[in-house]
Amino acid sequence: SSMSTLHIFCPWHEEALAAHSPHFTPTRAARQMADSLCTLPAWWAKQGDMVWVPNEEWTAHIEGNSGVIFSSHPDFSHITSIDAWGWSLSLHRRLQRLGCPEQLLPSEEQLHHLREMSSRRSTTRMLQILQQHNVGQAFASWWCEDEKSVRQIVTRHGGNFICKAPWSGSGRGVFRLEAESPAAWQRLRSTLHRQGGVELEPFYNRWADFAMEFRLAAGKCEWVGLSLFSTGPTGAYTGNIVASDEALVQKLCARAEESENGSSERIAHMLTVVQEVLMHTLPEMLSSIEGYVGVDMMLVQMPDGSVALHPCVELNLRRTMGLAAISMRQHLPHDCAEGRFCVRATPPLIETCKDSLQLTPPGMPFEARLFF
Repeated sequence: SSMSTLHIFCPWHEEALAAHSPHFTPTRAARQMADSLCTLPAWWAKQGDMVWVPNEEWTAHIEGNSGVIFSSHPDFSHITSIDAWGWSLSLHRRLQRLGCPEQLLPSEEQLHHLREMSSRRSTTRMLQILQQHNVGQAFASWWCEDEKSVRQIVTRHGGNFICKAPWSGSGRGVFRLEAESPAAWQRLRSTLHRQGGVELEPFYNRWADFAMEFRLAAGKCEWVGLSLFSTGPTGAYTGNIVASDEALVQKLCARAEESENGSSERIAHMLTVVQEVLMHTLPEMLSSIEGYVGVDMMLVQMPDGSVALHPCVELNLRRTMGLAAISMRQHLPHDCAEGRFCVRATPPLIETCKDSLQLTPPGMPFEARLFF
């Protein structure tokens, strides 16, 4: 029998980690996203692999990699591994109920460890480790478990801060903490009460958002690629640029030049250094963790107009949209060097985009599309 992987898209992953219960129910928005984008893994699955979908009728129009099977009731006798967007007690429970054999599932100990390491406390630790390797000294991150320690930092360092709940997905659970805002302090208290801690960072002037994607396997770290986010005018995620690592480095360098002339050589060098340091330190810090790791970074415009590379704004121990965008490189037409991978609310009028590939079922609340 051949090796076959079952792929599962679960965008409610962080919500499930926060809830930390097998009986967790995702929010309506997260369920809509999960249903709408259920076929996404077909674009990185291998021939003969299976993608779990809530409803097989939705998959009629999806080409994906031909030879990928869509199923709402997978036959586990043919499945040798599971590639989930992210692992949680909740997903573990759902798979058990589908009849998944235990040997394909992570143990309860592994799930607890993964959740611990997925906390934003790891961001603070990772930044400290990077700073010991002379990377990211201009930046700070604090892990606080009570209001008193937060107040001490705010008093000592002044200025505005960003507060992040330990388990929260892209942009949610993140809020500005202004010293004189009672509402912000109230939110801080409720986050501490619910999740036991917060990560605190100074507020930085984000100049560009990007990530480095790695894969941990058997104590080794392999490089997967660079991912560059495109954001709307308000800074909300609108998608990813799909292009080679070299092209993305050039874009980051060009973006740095817009603020600081002559910065591009230094930024290109920093990217190489940060990548090397992470390849070396991730397996140490995340020993016994297997799978994909995304490290979110940013270029920051400093008060004097210079640009610095923040090497660790967030650590994702799961698949990410950035990783999905890297998989889209193979689906660009041969004469096309750059595209855009886009996840959005489905436009009300179906514009027939001849220069794009619809990656997900039509007629759903959200869609993913590759423009070229």
